[in-house]
Amino acid sequence: MKKARNIFFLIAWLFGTLVACTVHVVEYDEPEEPVTITVESGDSRAPVGTHAGDDIDSRIESIRVLGYKVSNYALAFNELVAITGLPADAPLQGTVDVLTGSYHFVFIANEASDSQLAAKLANPDEVSTLPKLRELSFGAAAFDSQKPIPMVTLIENVKVIGDHTLQVPPDQNIEGGVWQVQMERLAVRMDLSLEMSDAFAAGAALSFTNVPDKVFLFQKENTGITGSRSITAVPSTSTTNGFTTLTWKRIILPESWFTPINSDAKGVVVSLANGSDSKQAKLGIAPDNDPGTDYTMPRNYYFDITGHVQESKLDFELNVMNWKQALDEDYINDSPVYYLTLNRTSITGVAPVEITTNHPDGWTARVSSSATTYIPYSNITLSAYSGGPGTDSITFTPLIQGGTCFIHITAGNLTAVVLVSFSGSV
Repeated sequence: MKKARNIFFLIAWLFGTLVACTVHVVEYDEPEEPVTITVESGDSRAPVGTHAGDDIDSRIESIRVLGYKVSNYALAFNELVAITGLPADAPLQGTVDVLTGSYHFVFIANEASDSQLAAKLANPDEVSTLPKLRELSFGAAAFDSQKPIPMVTLIENVKVIGDHTLQVPPDQNIEGGVWQVQMERLAVRMDLSLEMSDAFAAGAALSFTNVPDKVFLFQKENTGITGSRSITAVPSTSTTNGFTTLTWKRIILPESWFTPINSDAKGVVVSLANGSDSKQAKLGIAPDNDPGTDYTMPRNYYFDITGHVQESKLDFELNVMNWKQALDEDYINDSPVYYLTLNRTSITGVAPVEITTNHPDGWTARVSSSATTYIPYSNITLSAYSGGPGTDSITFTPLIQGGTCFIHITAGNLTAVVLVSFSGSV
């Protein structure tokens, strides 16, 4: 797999020819002078590792550079830099003319992925102030595996002092002509690998619901989360011992960010269906995690998901990281597909609980008075407290006449809880 290109812009402030212009007063009482900005991307590198990324993850086909005056947030310049006609491995270059002064800089890449937004960005009335720009958004259709990914970076309080001379907060003084700007993708990338029975895999269809209808240029909560996305790309397939693993690479979804972050009603739902038989699970940075549940999927994050299709649900492990770490630092861990399943989640009598896991360390069990946290409970004993890998059965013996407790079962990072209710004589 090709390695994604490091995204950054080398903004070189070249010597500009002085021309007659109207003199304005800026913070340091100097006339505004024209300066040419040369925009140049970094080079590509060889891929490292199984999940090194794809070239399109970092593709930039245009850059819009907007500058807003620090004094009043009014638009000072707005130029679209089209980047075309260069070899795939060449630096991407373009130029922008600005004036010396103090600005909030906004860089927007790949606006053509949403034609309606592109039209607004080109309209001075729509972007006349920075607060108005903050209300603009990319529509959900812009986040597609076949389109360049929208990217935005805001750098505030930049002082353009002269040719080749900038002051960039907090403490960057540029006098040699190069300013490195890191772009931020507004999307989430997902690689998804699910193991299931051969029969279920034969007609399996992947989809997502609770997908946001838009992503604002600058992160803020989006209440429009009623969209859906069916994945039509054909997954790769591997089969062994009656089980099939389907793998979808490079699913691109819009950022899903909201508050409170533990609101499960707002989280994106992944569904794998075969006819009317559908398995679902909530996604997020830390879904169903206690404490610290987080169902958001922030911009510029990479989700590497491996899982197992159970009778009534999807079980999976998440490897979540900032996309820069995933693609620019050649770092994504390959996670083996581990699963932990139970034949029942509550028991009241002598019927056993069957535990199945393929985790190499097997499973362990302990009894708690709480369903969510471990508080030792000693009024029942279990027939076994560990086992696996494979399938094992456990039963319980009460030591008092009646009560309620919970069995916490763990296999690696996977957990399951069984409600135990009992009454009668000991």
